[in-house]
Amino acid sequence: MSVGAATTVNAYYNDNEANTVDDKSYGLGVVHGLGGGASLRGGIVSVNDRTMADFGVLFNF
Repeated sequence: MSVGAATTVNAYYNDNEANTVDDKSYGLGVVHGLGGGASLRGGIVSVNDRTMADFGVLFNF
């Protein structure tokens, strides 16, 4: 989903009911364009009650 001219927010949810283990995961990510091929990117995800996050800058030349 676009939030502004240079910002995009992504979200997902997954519930794997194929086995007996409760495999649920969800996440939220953000991309903000800085111009000139550079963008800030970050996200947080929970997979099987384990939370992970990352943040960085992507340069695309």
